[in-house]
Amino acid sequence: MESGGASSYLGSSTTSILKASMADTSTLSIATWNVAAINNNPFEYWITIDGHAEYEKLMKDIELFLENPGDKDILVKEVFTEEMFSKLDSRMTEVGWESVRSYWKDQFQDRKIISGFMKDPLLGSKRLASMPDRITNTINVVGSSEPVCRPTVINMYAGDLSTLSKWWDAWEKFMFDTPLKIDYKGVEKTSPVYKLLKPISQAKYPAITDDEEKVSLPLQTMCGAIFDAILVHMMNTVSKPGEWQPLKKTMVEALNKKKVPNTLKILESTYSSSDIITLQEVSSALIDLARNSKIGKNYHVVAPADLDATRDQNSVILLNKKKFPTLDGMREISSNVSASFPKDVKVPVASGDILAIAAEDKDSKK
Repeated sequence: MESGGASSYLGSSTTSILKASMADTSTLSIATWNVAAINNNPFEYWITIDGHAEYEKLMKDIELFLENPGDKDILVKEVFTEEMFSKLDSRMTEVGWESVRSYWKDQFQDRKIISGFMKDPLLGSKRLASMPDRITNTINVVGSSEPVCRPTVINMYAGDLSTLSKWWDAWEKFMFDTPLKIDYKGVEKTSPVYKLLKPISQAKYPAITDDEEKVSLPLQTMCGAIFDAILVHMMNTVSKPGEWQPLKKTMVEALNKKKVPNTLKILESTYSSSDIITLQEVSSALIDLARNSKIGKNYHVVAPADLDATRDQNSVILLNKKKFPTLDGMREISSNVSASFPKDVKVPVASGDILAIAAEDKDSKK
C-alpha cells in the first residue's frame, strides 16, 4: 500500500470494504481508508453550523471572490509586497539558500492573485505552494498534545490575522525563528521550521524544471508565503476580522481538534470486525493514539520502519488480533519492494509511503 498517489483511489475521502476470497473458500475482510492526516483546513468543505447564519454568507463571498474576483484580482506585489519579498529573500540567503529574486521579478510579482496565481494549474503541478503547506501546515512536536501551526487561514492557527503586517511578522518568525522539537524515528531533534522543508523532485513532479528543482527550497518558500498572504487578504476583504476569525475558531474546535479521536471512534465502532485495515496518509499522532486506544487492544498497529514524522503522511496496517494473535514471524518487506524498482528510474515515493509486510494468521496461513 502506498500513501496517496496510486493508492488514493482505494480510500479517498470514504471507506470501502473489500472481500478477498481465499483458496479454501474462507474470506478475509479488509477495510481501507485514506484518512488525509495533513488536511486541517476548516474551510475545505461546506458544512452546516447551527446558529451561525453568517457562515453561509462568508462561504458564498469566498466562492465569489475566487470565481469572479473582477477588479479584486489585483497584482501579487500589492498583497505580498516588495518589502516582504526582500525580507524573505534576505532570510533565505542568510541560511544558505540561493536568491530567487529573478523568479520574483520575472514570474511572480506581476501575476494576478487569483487568475495568475491561485488558479494557475502549472503552479499546482509543480507543488510550489502545496508542498510547503504540506510540511508546515500542522507540526506535531515532542512534549505537547497541541501541534504547532503555520500562521495561515487554512489550519488551526489561533493567532491574529486581521492585517497582512501582523500575518507577515508571525509568518517570518514561525519559519525562521521558531525551533521545534521533532521526533525523528525515536530520536528527538530541535530544528527551525525552514529546515523541515524538502526539495521538490522532478522525478515525482515532472512539471518542475531542472532550474526550479535546484532552487526548489527557496522557491517553494516564496510561493508558500505568497499563497498565505493572498488567503489573509481574501478573508479580510470578504469579511471583517472580528467576524471570520471567531467563526474559524468555532469550526476548528468542531472539525479539526477532534479529528484524530473521531477517526479512531469510526474505526472502533464501524470497522472493528475487519481482519485487516489499511490506512493511508496517517499522522504519527494518530499512530501513537491508536496504539493506546481500543483499536490498539484489538489490533496490532504496524507502521513503516521509515516512518516520516515531518511530512507526516504514512501508510499503516492494522491486523486484527483475533485473526493474527501474535506478530511472531511478521516481518516488514518494504525494502524488498524498493529494491525491485528500476535502477535507472526515479520512482516517485517518499519515506512512509510504502508499507509491505509478511505475516501468518491464526491458522498459520501466510
